[in-house]
Amino acid sequence: MSDQNRVITNNPQCAVCDTSIDASGTSIMQFDAGEFLCFCTPSCLKEYRADPERFRRGERIAPPE
Repeated sequence: MSDQNRVITNNPQCAVCDTSIDASGTSIMQFDAGEFLCFCTPSCLKEYRADPERFRRGERIAPPE
């Protein structure tokens, strides 16, 4: 199975703020660096795209309000 065909596991976390996400809902997903990443809001996706290495290292920010 190719990396792009992997299934998102139950209860994924936002790659930016670590908030739990319902993957069956309207979360934002992106394939990057060999894995699917989930984002709880467009602002978290924007934060990730501005500095992906920061979040790949495991750094997280406060959840958006």
